[in-house]
Amino acid sequence: MRQFIHSRFYFVIFIILLACSCTSNSRSEIKAQAPPTTSLTIGVTEVISPTASIVPTIPSPQVITFENYAEGIVTEVSSDKIIITTDDLGDVELHLLPESEIWKGDYEGTNPVEVGDEVIVWGQPHEDGKIIDVEKMWGNIVNLRGSISDIEQTAEGFQLRLDDAYTGMHLIKFNQQTAVVMTSKAERIVNSKVESRDGIQIAVIELELGVKLQLSEGKSIQVIGLRLNDGSILAGRVWIGN
Repeated sequence: MRQFIHSRFYFVIFIILLACSCTSNSRSEIKAQAPPTTSLTIGVTEVISPTASIVPTIPSPQVITFENYAEGIVTEVSSDKIIITTDDLGDVELHLLPESEIWKGDYEGTNPVEVGDEVIVWGQPHEDGKIIDVEKMWGNIVNLRGSISDIEQTAEGFQLRLDDAYTGMHLIKFNQQTAVVMTSKAERIVNSKVESRDGIQIAVIELELGVKLQLSEGKSIQVIGLRLNDGSILAGRVWIGN
């Protein structure tokens, strides 16, 4: 199985990052608010995340158990269930309910789950763990961090290469659905242009509220996005390092 999550610990990190970085609209603040909030303790650090309408909430600490989730490769898809092959349990049957929340780039069903997709699932397992009633599912989601190079203009926006310490080099694509996470909000990219300055490629990015940023080769970024069929990554949320 291709590895897109390094351990079960990273599953929790995925949920926290998604809840912290996505909002019901791209201009909404992502500061922790009360109510509603959810908290989760990892080691000695407590993370408090807001509840957003398009983002599945983190289950409360008392109900977080690894038995509630599975990750694997989709082998069969029908209208009300999905079969995945997992490393731990073999084939697992995922029951899709009217309230099931499924992300594959968005929650609108733009990209339906297909055979071969890698999915993470959270839900209520049946007694033997081989059947799960799906509460939340993420398809082909990736979490990458590293330095960037080879910035190029594209018809949809721009693309670059990111060298992740765990998974190597990836082609990352940016378009107007990509949002950059600022101090307290995530803003979508409305315009971008790649320039060359002193032999260094720089992406000049304009965000929704008029903020302009620059991404230059050698800079570090973190990306949560969707792995496409050609192996490239469509950036959903981006954090830019100093």
